[in-house]
Amino acid sequence: MNITILCLALVVLALTVLHVPSVMLTLGIVVCLVGLSVKLFWAVLQTFSSPEPVNVD
Repeated sequence: MNITILCLALVVLALTVLHVPSVMLTLGIVVCLVGLSVKLFWAVLQTFSSPEPVNVD
């Protein structure tokens, strides 16, 4: 990636945070909630993917 494009993206991000903090806060909360739900779902899938043997007497 060109360094100019990277700098431009950082400037746009900084200006967005400064001018629209409520939108950025909302997006941050949404991203965190999505990340947590994916992490939880992945943990549930991992527990069912490796079953432990059941002792039947």
